[in-house]
Amino acid sequence: MKKKLLYLGISMLGISSYAQLNNIDINMGNQSDYTPQQLVEEVFSNDSCVDVEFTYEQSNPDYSNTDIEKSYGFFVRQPESDFPFEKGVVLTSGSAGTDGTSVGGLDWDGDSDIETLTENNSYNATIFEFDFIAPLELDEVRFKYLFASHEFGTYACQYSDAFALIISGPGIDNVNNYDLDADENTPDVELNLGGKNIAVIPGTNIPVNVTNIRSIENPCGGLNEEWFNENESSTKYNGETLPMEATIDVIPGETYHVKMVIADALDSSFDSAIFLDAQSFILSDFYLENQQDEILIEESEGESSVVLEDYTDLVDANYFCMAEAKLNNAEFTMTQTPPAGTVITEDTTVTIEVSDNILNRTHTTSFELKIVPEGSLNLNEESFSGLSFYPNPTNGVIYINNFEKINSIKAFNYNGAQVYNQIITNSVVDFSNLNSGIYFLEMEMKDGTTIREKLIIE
Repeated sequence: MKKKLLYLGISMLGISSYAQLNNIDINMGNQSDYTPQQLVEEVFSNDSCVDVEFTYEQSNPDYSNTDIEKSYGFFVRQPESDFPFEKGVVLTSGSAGTDGTSVGGLDWDGDSDIETLTENNSYNATIFEFDFIAPLELDEVRFKYLFASHEFGTYACQYSDAFALIISGPGIDNVNNYDLDADENTPDVELNLGGKNIAVIPGTNIPVNVTNIRSIENPCGGLNEEWFNENESSTKYNGETLPMEATIDVIPGETYHVKMVIADALDSSFDSAIFLDAQSFILSDFYLENQQDEILIEESEGESSVVLEDYTDLVDANYFCMAEAKLNNAEFTMTQTPPAGTVITEDTTVTIEVSDNILNRTHTTSFELKIVPEGSLNLNEESFSGLSFYPNPTNGVIYINNFEKINSIKAFNYNGAQVYNQIITNSVVDFSNLNSGIYFLEMEMKDGTTIREKLIIE
């Protein structure tokens, strides 16, 4: 049954430069002049981390910069709103500059990738495409978004308006399996999208669209309802998902292409929107330095037990891709388990949990505390070199903390054969020519000592 089109009529004429979508403002004032290139390069991308180059856009062809039917825009959360993102980019299959009600029959071209993922005809596709070079410090792309639609509710059982973000480049397969109908009883479908769609329900290969994320209140029942916002919508769309985070592994220093697209499926009557969190492509993260695998401590005279010290000072936390302005407010909290003061009588694993108040992320590191007889050690503060490398496991490239202390690195495979030998002149070491597997690094230090570590290449 064809759905009834909704028109705003005369009421639309009074809205030209901005709109309020309940808890958010869209295209207000000078923000209405943002071009697609500015939205991607200056708003969506984390400019402290990555440079992007905008390459292509498709949107409603019948708008001007002040036209209410513009299908994309810049949004800002209103004060005291419960909308999860402070600001960002919105792409729609209708109008970003109205109060969220569908503009219905203003049809423009759809998108072949959305049609492949939904197995339906598509209409009113808004598409942004860009290239980026993966930062040397990170081997993963992450960003945050939520999906909203007028199809949620009555039409969520049939009209699969959808969002896709397809990333292509080195190490990413063009052909991937997707669970198109979110039904475990039907087989996955192998699709060639020229890259991988990472706009999927987290932890699954289920594409993000209306029919795959439904409230339990729908006529056909709920589906992946744990990702549907069952509270009143914070936009004026009929419903929305909870915030999601998309991720994919990349190779540092390599160039990748991104296509993000939202479109109506099956018909063009009711519209959908994707809200992209500002500065979330690529998300900042932090890493831990000065990690130890093992610490030896001596028994006290006449005692077979040891009192644990505070070992948190052996771990340093640092940020990837964080603007200096935010770094000034950074605070890390470290928790040691077992805590300092605990009495142990045998070898014990000590875990240090590190959290911060900016990214709301937590990392942990552990080391073995081994008790040795009194007099068997002659340790001093220099025994902790502060040498570490990351990430491990890696896709091939590692970064070495305090690389100045190293003269050369050799790598041996699991059979003991030497497969790498290099003089170290900087913090970046590239093992990408090696196959996936477990390797053993032998690092010759400038003080004449040798350190051996295990490396996993994925």
